[in-house]
Amino acid sequence: MSTSDQRPPFTFCEVCKIDMLPENYGAHVNGKKHKLQEERLGTKKHIEETGLYIRGVPPNVDAAEMSKAFGKYGYIAKIEIYGRTAFVHYVDKSSCDEALKHQHVVCNTTLYVDRRKLIDRPNPVRVQNKRGFDNTPKTSKTPINDKSKGQKKPALITKEILDKLARPAPISEQMTKLKELILAGPELCNDICNKICSDVMLIMNTATFSTCELLAFGSMTTGLAFKDSDLDVYAHLELNPQTHLLKGPGGKQDQKKIFNIAKGSFYRRPQVFKDIVPIQGAKIPLIKFVHINTNVACDVNFRDAIGYYNSNLLRHYLDMNERFFNLMVFLKFWARVHDFISSSKLSSFALCMLGLNFILSLKNEVGDRIIPTVDDLLNQSQSSDSDIYVNEWKCSFDNTPIKVTLPDSPNYSLVGLLKGFFEHIATLPFQTDVLSVSTGGLIPRELFNSPDELPNAYICYKNFILKHPGEVLVKPEHYAVIHDPFRLNHNLLGRVNLQTMQSFVNACKKAAEDCAVAMNNKEMESTLLHHLLDARKRPPQVEVQGTSQIKDHNIGPTSLILDNPFIGNENPLLDLADIICMIFEKILLLNVTKLEEDKTETSCKVSRADDMKDVHENSQPRILVTCEGKIDVWNGRKKAKNLLKLINPLTFEDEVKVSEYLKQHAGKDTNVPLSFQCELLCKVKQYNLLFDNFPSKRNFKVFWMIIQQQLPKWVTGLKDALKKSSEI
Repeated sequence: MSTSDQRPPFTFCEVCKIDMLPENYGAHVNGKKHKLQEERLGTKKHIEETGLYIRGVPPNVDAAEMSKAFGKYGYIAKIEIYGRTAFVHYVDKSSCDEALKHQHVVCNTTLYVDRRKLIDRPNPVRVQNKRGFDNTPKTSKTPINDKSKGQKKPALITKEILDKLARPAPISEQMTKLKELILAGPELCNDICNKICSDVMLIMNTATFSTCELLAFGSMTTGLAFKDSDLDVYAHLELNPQTHLLKGPGGKQDQKKIFNIAKGSFYRRPQVFKDIVPIQGAKIPLIKFVHINTNVACDVNFRDAIGYYNSNLLRHYLDMNERFFNLMVFLKFWARVHDFISSSKLSSFALCMLGLNFILSLKNEVGDRIIPTVDDLLNQSQSSDSDIYVNEWKCSFDNTPIKVTLPDSPNYSLVGLLKGFFEHIATLPFQTDVLSVSTGGLIPRELFNSPDELPNAYICYKNFILKHPGEVLVKPEHYAVIHDPFRLNHNLLGRVNLQTMQSFVNACKKAAEDCAVAMNNKEMESTLLHHLLDARKRPPQVEVQGTSQIKDHNIGPTSLILDNPFIGNENPLLDLADIICMIFEKILLLNVTKLEEDKTETSCKVSRADDMKDVHENSQPRILVTCEGKIDVWNGRKKAKNLLKLINPLTFEDEVKVSEYLKQHAGKDTNVPLSFQCELLCKVKQYNLLFDNFPSKRNFKVFWMIIQQQLPKWVTGLKDALKKSSEI
């Protein structure tokens, strides 16, 4: 072989495991990649010399017990426990060597212990299941490999947006500029929905599920999504009967199994989904995660498709006229800037329904509605064969596109619509009426005490209440009520307290005044959106006496309506009071004091009723009952019933047994002082129970739920039991 055919000699790098020309070796050794590899190998060597791999860890063992078992051989720097596997890292090699010489027993279980060994591409262990502690010093050094390869999510910075809106311009140009600054746009929203739903479908569309359908909803589908908005998805999944033993169609066990399988599918794709948070105990179980490719947060629920149809309905109304869409975009951003939208205040959808309630109130010159109500759309839908029901609520509506031409009047310009909305909210009687987008108007709260008197738009609710007689549609403790368009037993403002609602109304009053000035002042109109969005010009938050911290104060007054079970008796009010006192004493273990109207304490009782601003006339007969107790017998009743092997429906004696069992097994946590007043007010065919000084702390919310759901049943059951005993 000639010399020219011979390859030049190569130098081999033991660290990087590569060959190179001798003249390149010096530059390679001093390079960044070589030094990083040296650092990795040094770290690997240290971990293998000082680390132990432990298998067979009992499930109930924590880091403290592991530290006690292995700490006698040397100082431990770090302990990590992942299920039945654990890693113990010592500070030095000698401690690790000493630990390997001994047998280790924890909780009567012999552990398998070996020196830890690392391979070049380790299989990552789920950090979500980790329990342990770490004594190693933390540094601010950034990781070498950043796995967050997704695009950066844009943040909406209010100050920058306001600065760009500060220049005077016509209102149409202001709105166009604002939409460019805050909206994600339909193309980006569709792209995000397709990418996330495609990746979710890949992990769900397996032999495990016979049906897999994903429905995106929320602001991403209505066009109201901001650049930092999240995505909501409803996943309709059904287990494959060939691979799973089903308990029954739609059973709770099957729903729980679906949730757990889906949760595991997300955890097994760490390269696609991160920050996974399963919330199974919520009213609507969901899984929260961040999609790495788009860096968009997403909520997937498996039980409720109402949100999907709500989004379709809202999109249908927004498409009727561009000014409706512009109005809703501004209101959503305005409420966000002024801190009215959060998990403890208004939701974005609740705000949109307030806006829709205003739009439905608009009328033309002859007094007719400009747009149809939700009930009109439901009635105009196709034949009943194609009607869609979700959990007994009709959701199919006529989605034929409608284009609405607004009257040529200043009141229907964008400024006029803004002024109209803010004035509409500022003058609504929230305390006495219910806002209904189904009818497009207001319904007095008192009508819900007699569902038969509700308008025909509530036919689904009337049917629902027949199947669920204990359901309470309008709860007295809710300061404002606006019903979901389809699920008519759901109050979208149920989580809003009085302070937030009054602050919101005051902000609307101030905004209405500014819009009124702008309609007659071109200079003011040219910077109106900037002026309305400037948080420095909003009115101060309302501090409501006794409700600024609702959780630390009492609810009062709170009422409950009961049907008259003693019609024909000589004194039905006293008979009902005796029954209720017996229930409070025997089942709820309360000390009861009853003040009748003809006693000397009547004047004191009547003045108390005046303090509570009772709406009933003073001439109505009434009885005041004062209750006090110290033992919690309302939490854990279902578990106690199962332990006592009692069968539904429970009799009055069974309920007493449950309470006595809870009393006997009461611990320190169940010693909770409770006191309240219950006033019985006689009506024609019903009795109103007015509760006052009722605690609203979390523990007592369960008590109030028991009162609402069980007291009417207990009254009827005890009345029948007493009647039978008297006959015997």
